[in-house]
Formats: sequence, structure tokens, C-alpha cells
Amino acid sequence: MSKSTAADLPDAARPLARLLQNPRHGARALFGWLLDDVLADLAGRPPDRPPPAEARPLVRDLAGTYARAVAGAPFEDVLGPLFLETICRGDQRYRGQFFTPWPVARLMAELAGPGAAEAGPRPGGGLWRLCEPACGSGVLPLAFLHTLTERHGPGAARRWSLTAVDLDGDCARMAAAQLLANGLIHGALPGELLVYRGNSLGPAADLTPLVHLVAPDGPPETVAPALHPARVEAIRAAATSAGLDLFGLPLPGAGEAARDRARGGDAVTP
Repeated sequence: MSKSTAADLPDAARPLARLLQNPRHGARALFGWLLDDVLADLAGRPPDRPPPAEARPLVRDLAGTYARAVAGAPFEDVLGPLFLETICRGDQRYRGQFFTPWPVARLMAELAGPGAAEAGPRPGGGLWRLCEPACGSGVLPLAFLHTLTERHGPGAARRWSLTAVDLDGDCARMAAAQLLANGLIHGALPGELLVYRGNSLGPAADLTPLVHLVAPDGPPETVAPALHPARVEAIRAAATSAGLDLFGLPLPGAGEAARDRARGGDAVTP
């Protein structure tokens, strides 16, 4: 790991970066196996490509190191900077991967985060909803959970359904792993968590659910299937209202649309 790479990483990510510098298996393969291991442990999702037997002790070491990082840095985006600096360094522009920096995400969540009313029961029943149609590493939903739990306690997360979507499979798995790990370790698992790989602007056939978990102690609600037409339409509406193309980049006129939404007061729920 170069000095420049280490300097660009948050403290919580540096032990992981050191473990990824393994000449036998390579950082990219190890990072993918780490994501698969976390999702297998926390969501029961079978890995796409299991690691070879000789790599499994290292993958378990990575998973344990990541769990300690989450415990020590609640809701911080640990994997996003690690992915950019260790896995994609040098070709971020080609991949289009530039995640929101954690301090900026925190500020956005502080300014637009939930008030006291949204930490309690939703009028009419069911869950409050947040949809991130181009989630990247999951940094914005993580910042939202950080603000929600900081203001109202971890139990407030049970009042919310979080949906995250990304066209890049690595990003979708990363967001799912980070939201699950932080929710479980810090006792703030959302009432519903739904993460897709795919195109937020496309039809249901373009979406693959990676994780769909419902907390057993959340508010009673009829849970629609992951690919229910109403869910797909809500995701598309969130992407359109956010002014994003299928890569999460601003569409022409997005600034004007954002100002119109601000005047209307509806910022986060599809």
C-alpha cells in the first residue's frame, strides 16, 4: 500500500487495506470475497464465486477486521474509500465511481435528515421510506442512519424502509454489506432493507434483488415482493425526481428540478 493511498483512507479502513495487499490472490478478488462473506453471514446470501480453500482463512480475517472497523466507526463509509483507493485507483473515471465524501454525506443528512415526527409512527401506519437510486457504496443511507440514531436512538431505524440501487454489482453488494453490518452491530437495523443491482430508470427486468430483509419487530405492514410493480415505479420515480441518469450523474435541468422539490418540501420518500 503506497503512502498516498494510505493517506487517502479513513483510519478505520487502513487495517483492511493492509490485508488486501496479498500478491497471491490480489486485492480485487479478496475484496469481492469479503463482500460475499459478509452477505453470507448477515443475510444468508450464497456467494457468487466462493474463494478457494487456501484463501478462506484470509477472507475470515478480513471479515473480522471489517466488523471491528464498523464497531469502532459507527455508520462511517469504510468500504467506499477502500474500494476507490485500493481496488479502482487509476480508473475511477472509467468506472464513473466518485462516492460522496463522508463529511459531505453527514452534512447532507444533518440538513435534510428526519425530524422527531419521522422517528415515530407513520400516519396511516406502515414504514417511512427512503430510496437511494444510485447508492454507490451506500454512504448517503449510512449517513441518514447515523443522523437518525444520533437524534432519536437506534430503535427509530425500525420505523424506516430503506431501498438502495446501483448499476454496478460491486457497489450494490458494498452498500448491502455496509448497511447490514452497521444496522446489526449498532442495533439499528431498518424495519425493511432492500438492495438491488440494476438500472433505477429501467423495467423490473433490469433489477436484481440482492438483499430483502424485514425486521420481525418492526411496525406491522404488508410487505410487497421486491419486484412488485409499485416498488419498481417508486424507484424509477426517485431516480427521475433526483435528476439522475442510469449512472447516477445529473441530468440536464436537474438543478431546477431540485429547487422545485425543495420548495415543495418532499425530499426523500418516493
